[in-house]
Amino acid sequence: MRQEKDASIKPQDARQMWLDSRGTRPANKPAKDPPDTQFVIRKHLQYLKDPVKLGEFVRKSLKHDDFDSTLELVRAASRSIQCIVSWNHLLDYLLSKGKLNVAFKIYNEMKKRAQFPDGHTYTILFRGCADNSNKAAALEKGISLYRSMLAEKSKTKPTTIHVNAVLKMCARAGDMDAMLGIAAEMPSHGPGSPDKLTYTTIINALRANSLTTFRDNMTAMQKRQLAQENLLKARRIWVEVTERWTKGELWIDEELVCGMGRLLLLGTSQDKDDIFSLVEQTMNIPRQFEHYSQMNTSSNEPKPVIENGDDSSSQIKPFTSIAMAKSPSGSGIYANPGQNTLSLLLEALLDLRRARPGIRKGTATDYWTFITRDGKVKPDRENYLAYLRILRVARSSSEAVKVLESMPLKDMDHSTFKIAMSCCQRDILNPHVFSNAGKILDLMQHAMTNPDISACEKYLDIAVSSSQTVQAGKSSIMSKSAQGKQILRALDRLNPHYINIRSVIAYDDPVTNGSMMHRGDKREKKKALLALTQSMISAVDILVNLALVPQELFKELAEKKARLTKYVTRANHLVTGAPRKVDVPEQANKQIHHHQTKPGLQHNTIS
Repeated sequence: MRQEKDASIKPQDARQMWLDSRGTRPANKPAKDPPDTQFVIRKHLQYLKDPVKLGEFVRKSLKHDDFDSTLELVRAASRSIQCIVSWNHLLDYLLSKGKLNVAFKIYNEMKKRAQFPDGHTYTILFRGCADNSNKAAALEKGISLYRSMLAEKSKTKPTTIHVNAVLKMCARAGDMDAMLGIAAEMPSHGPGSPDKLTYTTIINALRANSLTTFRDNMTAMQKRQLAQENLLKARRIWVEVTERWTKGELWIDEELVCGMGRLLLLGTSQDKDDIFSLVEQTMNIPRQFEHYSQMNTSSNEPKPVIENGDDSSSQIKPFTSIAMAKSPSGSGIYANPGQNTLSLLLEALLDLRRARPGIRKGTATDYWTFITRDGKVKPDRENYLAYLRILRVARSSSEAVKVLESMPLKDMDHSTFKIAMSCCQRDILNPHVFSNAGKILDLMQHAMTNPDISACEKYLDIAVSSSQTVQAGKSSIMSKSAQGKQILRALDRLNPHYINIRSVIAYDDPVTNGSMMHRGDKREKKKALLALTQSMISAVDILVNLALVPQELFKELAEKKARLTKYVTRANHLVTGAPRKVDVPEQANKQIHHHQTKPGLQHNTIS
């Protein structure tokens, strides 16, 4: 009987019965109606009567971009409780999405529902205006909102936090007049007076205004004039900062000091010299060299003309040293120097050494030692690079080796060894320069998997060029045997690095599986390797043609030159598209002639 019943059921009906028995909705069955939104809101409000719990629920819902239903929930909750925090979350969410107009509509609706904004509400709105991409419209709305807070009927008066947010908004929009006008309205003392963040915002805005205008169509004189005008404003502000600081009304930090110092970097040599007086004044770091104004009275720098005729920058001297008392806890009230301060001083010293060769070589070392001693400040990678650049200008290769030995291996990269080898190239008259270059090559071998090609070429150039040393004021030429040993030593040391570089370029780096080297990078590396190979061929020609090595080594060097020449011929065609021919003897003869005529000077490597 059952078999007859099952046989009478059609296949499609059997499938439908099977789906129904497992609770799966068939495709032709209509979906259930969505739950009533008002019913869901009423259920939520039964358990979210506490404003704190409601605000937490709103914040979690907005993380999942559920804005519409969350807004309805907050509207319903506003009928019975004060939920300012929930409205603030809604405003913050809209402003983070760049919806400025919608956010201000919600702000107005919030007030209509008797949810009076608090101080955090205005901070959120000002911050959203500052971050908005439409700077002009955001600035207009932000200024209007700030003026409404100053009204007599306003329940929330602007505090220093609000003013700082408004100043940041004006700075982002590039409206210096509005920023300085709002700052001038702040009381000089008491509640609502400027704090360190206020001055930092203004000074950084003046610096940004000087930098962004350099991209406009302005003459060089107009650029210098604008920079001097902003510097004059900043100097006047710093006089106020110093007065309030000495009275104990203001606390300064490294960010404020370095902000002023970075602005001074855009000025003349006199302004850059004032950076060291500024650091001495605010951080109690004594100057390591004399003032610039008393030494260089015949400066050739163009002096900008201030349009309004107020050229009083020379009369404003806000960076005089001040003897400050210590706090009762025993700690000083000076700002603590950090990595930013060290970078600022090194950058200023580098610019001043180029303009003032009279600054002694040890000045940078004195500042470096004073700030980094006893582990007070741990230099970062940029600090080390800035210090190495100064040592390169000062031709101090021995000090550069000491810096590299104290530098963490994780901070070393290609730029580090390029600068260090360049320092040895400039210090070519040092009798120990080849030894220093060898130490740098050892450090590069330990710090990097693949050595820098440019650094290797510089090392070979140092070996060939450092054939003349200066000892006790007398010129002493190295013997031919010593010259040959030195060049051979350089070639032998570069040989394993040369093989590794060729392997990486040909077969990609096995460490990165070849994924880190793009086609353009590989092309540039091939060109650099070609230049290194040509320099090695020239070094071999110098050894043979000048008889700097015994004749027993001529055959071995000829074979080495043949291998290198073969690679140059092939690589020169693949890289540059030139004919498969390279005139190596002519290039070598040029370098040999240079080596004979100026053995102690740096020569131009073949590229």
